[in-house]
Amino acid sequence: STWNARLPVHELPRLDGDARELLHLAVRQHGMSGRSAHRVCRVARTVADLAEAELVGVAHLAEALGFRPPE
Repeated sequence: STWNARLPVHELPRLDGDARELLHLAVRQHGMSGRSAHRVCRVARTVADLAEAELVGVAHLAEALGFRPPE
């Protein structure tokens, strides 16, 4: 399990291939900044930790994206 508080700012949580593609798509479609993308990844890591998953998957990332406020 990874602790987000100890994760260096320059290091993103480990995403599986499909989750990485979803992140890239979300960044392009929503014009997310690097800071926003990193925040979503950290929330997704927390969701994955709660599910006891080693890697962040699509379902974890999708849930984290759902927590973002509407544009």
